[in-house]
Amino acid sequence: FFFFFFFQAEDGIRDFCLSRGLGDVYKRQVHGWREELREWSLIDCMDTVSVWYQSTVLGMNFKEINGKMMWKVLVGFRRYKSDGPKVNDNSRHYNGWSEKYDEWISPYSLRIQRPGTIAKICLLYTSDAADE
Repeated sequence: FFFFFFFQAEDGIRDFCLSRGLGDVYKRQVHGWREELREWSLIDCMDTVSVWYQSTVLGMNFKEINGKMMWKVLVGFRRYKSDGPKVNDNSRHYNGWSEKYDEWISPYSLRIQRPGTIAKICLLYTSDAADE
């Protein structure tokens, strides 16, 4: 014999939820903001070792595959700032990682989220060791 008792929590939670992870958040989002991404759009992006960074869309690539228009965005894991400690080849100052770490990613990937939603702090790299 098994008995199951349900007690309502004092904070008003009424249903049991197995996951409150990124997948659940993603399922509830409207994707319209992703379709409005353009070069120089700011985003939060997760790198290949699951670390989130404030990032910048640096380029876009569109191609037709089987009659469907597919696209990717070039993500730079950095934010350009006039007082950034690093300078790229075009003399633009930035915080974050160099172009050697740029990556083409689908804008519908879970790795791309609205700016300021996950990567809360802009990482400041003051030494060039981060680029090596």
